[in-house]
Amino acid sequence: MSDNKEKGFVKIYRSLLDKAIWQCSTPEQKVILITLLMMASHKDNEWEWQGRQHKIKPGQMITSAKSIAEKAGKNISRQNIRSAIAKFKKYGFLTTESTKQGMLITIDNWDFYQSKEDNPTKKPTNAQPTGNHYQECKALKKKEYVQMAEQLWSIYPKKKGKAKAMANIPKLLKQFSYEELERAITRYREETKNTDTQYIKQGDTFFNTGYVDYLDANYQEADKEEPQDNDPYSHLEIL
Repeated sequence: MSDNKEKGFVKIYRSLLDKAIWQCSTPEQKVILITLLMMASHKDNEWEWQGRQHKIKPGQMITSAKSIAEKAGKNISRQNIRSAIAKFKKYGFLTTESTKQGMLITIDNWDFYQSKEDNPTKKPTNAQPTGNHYQECKALKKKEYVQMAEQLWSIYPKKKGKAKAMANIPKLLKQFSYEELERAITRYREETKNTDTQYIKQGDTFFNTGYVDYLDANYQEADKEEPQDNDPYSHLEIL
């Protein structure tokens, strides 16, 4: 019980379900959002680092993408964290600042949402966006898909057929996670690293049907050939 009091608690209002930041977020981003709320300090904190005193206020944390990913749990990558933080900044949910100790994240309106009052009367200074959430989400997700498609294309081994590939990748991102597609590309790239470029699939071919064999559920690593014994008499018993 004392540990619970020491670590404090956070409030999550049901109205969050109606906010654009929730409706426009992926399942991974929703996990990250809640994780950030849980990681934020609930009181003034102070510690010493390199001989200097450092302070953070309620609603702040000094952390890293790696640390957030570890606390968020399985299947949450650093790329997920970076994308989520970029989105949350657009919605006025948080701000970030680079420090020598790491990344300082400040949850905006922390005092309002985490007030000890059950029904705070003041409105936050930068309320979440309202309006047509559907159109807003659609535009935001399209931009995110384009950015992720560019990142995936950057690691593909053959830079031909880009136009059709870039049209297909966003469709694939709606079916598979960024990380799984990244693994599929990496597997194909490793498999063809000693292959003449002319025999490597063009991007439009790979991202049409070629990727299928390299997905997690389908991929089978090629058996390594055992070295052959070139001695024609090796099968004979030694007398």
